[in-house]
Amino acid sequence: MDIHISLKALGDPVRAGILKALCCGRLSVGEIVERFHLSQPAISHHLRVLRQAGLVTAEKEGTTVYYTLNKGHLNSVCCCVRDEFEIEEEEKD
Repeated sequence: MDIHISLKALGDPVRAGILKALCCGRLSVGEIVERFHLSQPAISHHLRVLRQAGLVTAEKEGTTVYYTLNKGHLNSVCCCVRDEFEIEEEEKD
């Protein structure tokens, strides 16, 4: 895993917003476009970057593409960042 690619993808506010929107479940490109004030091509570009970084997965059903958060990869990125900066996990009571 190249953490730098994932962190670069996460560094953009639009992409971070897309990931936040996907936390609730899968969304189509059209549903994502409706949530942001950007064109469909702009959203598609951001989704391509997120997909290349491994942060989302795409599944085509008919003519519609649905995007899902890749929680496993996102968790791995968080663990790498935590380990890199030697951040201790807080214990939950």
